[in-house]
Amino acid sequence: MKWIGLPYEAKENEDVDYLYIVGGYHSVDSGTEVWGTTSYDKIRLIGDGMGAIVITYESGAVDKVPLIFGYTLWYYKPWKLYKAPFDGPGKDENMVSLLNEALHLYGAIEGREDCVLKVKLRGEKVISIEVEDNKEKAGSPVIKGAYIVSGEVNQLTGGIVSICTEEDFFKRYVIDSQNPYPDNVRKAIEEIRKRLYTFEEDYTKEPIPFEYEENYDGVKVRFYGNNIAKIANGVFYHNLKNLSERVDEDGLLHESSKNAPESFDSFGTWKHDAGTFYGRFYTRNRSFSVLAAFGYKELADRAVGYANRKMM
Repeated sequence: MKWIGLPYEAKENEDVDYLYIVGGYHSVDSGTEVWGTTSYDKIRLIGDGMGAIVITYESGAVDKVPLIFGYTLWYYKPWKLYKAPFDGPGKDENMVSLLNEALHLYGAIEGREDCVLKVKLRGEKVISIEVEDNKEKAGSPVIKGAYIVSGEVNQLTGGIVSICTEEDFFKRYVIDSQNPYPDNVRKAIEEIRKRLYTFEEDYTKEPIPFEYEENYDGVKVRFYGNNIAKIANGVFYHNLKNLSERVDEDGLLHESSKNAPESFDSFGTWKHDAGTFYGRFYTRNRSFSVLAAFGYKELADRAVGYANRKMM
């Protein structure tokens, strides 16, 4: 057993049965930018590959263990802030099961500062181990080092963390370097992505038709055309309804509804019932004119009156 830094070159060809790799986060610790982005290099979602651990053997064989979010990488700060639908309020047991199938990073769910991957090697002499970065993505995987182990060792010490290899986690979650991205993990990752994210092909599916309630007597707006237009009908109605319900009796126009979720720079997860901007009011807000334009003049006047009083 020995603690090594990466990249590593063996001075003598070594028999290594297992690698215990310490790290598992990313130098850019977010799923995206705070207000979102369309730049591919700045997006880090579940299923996105950030590089690989490359193991080269004396025989010339090379194994690559992919560093993939949701499998061998995870999020530190975003996970502490935004856990739904995997944990806490808003938890979905199906999503929990999928994540349990996919995530092989010890300590990630608990939010530990240093996580661990256990990798079973192919039983040949190792000559080098290195971290390969995905150059198409900003930042790089954070790998702090590894223990190289021959045979069965119960306790790993001498590195930046001590590891008890007898924990049940390391019996269940072992990555085989010759089959580094097995089908069960791949399928779980794909299912998580389908449930968390929207893809181009989703817009080809016929959306649920939107109809106004029979007793609705407000302004009605209709969009016609493709599926995006059909989706916009319900989106517009619910957004306008939400806006009209954010004006208090005294005229305070809350920036968000009381139970609005929060996600910001997460990876598709959110904080349930956050109401982050509830109780806050911004004069730059264009909601006054939206309310007035779509039949809520009384609410708009009340909100403008509140703003004027606060600025006097």
